[in-house]
Amino acid sequence: MLKAAQSTHLHMLHAILRAPQAFFEATPSGRVLNRFSKDVDTIDSLIPDNIDIWMRTFWYTVNVLIVCSALTPMFLIVIVPLMLFYWWVQ
Repeated sequence: MLKAAQSTHLHMLHAILRAPQAFFEATPSGRVLNRFSKDVDTIDSLIPDNIDIWMRTFWYTVNVLIVCSALTPMFLIVIVPLMLFYWWVQ
C-alpha cells in the first residue's frame, strides 16, 4: 500500500502546484497539509484493513458453498442457477 499512498500523494501535490493563486490566498496552508496527511493515512491504514475483511468474507462464503454442496448435492441444483441469474442481473 506504500506505492498507492506515494502515488496519491504525488497526484495531490501535482494538483496543488497547478492550483490558481486565489486558492492559496483563501486556503490556509495548515488545512492543505492536514488534508494531505489525512488522505495518505487513510490509504495506509484503512484500505488494507478493508481489503483484509473483504478477502476473509469472500473465502468464508466460498467455504460455506463448498461444505453445503458436499453435504447436500441438491444444493448445487438450486445455487448454480441463482448464481448465474445474479451474475446476469449485475
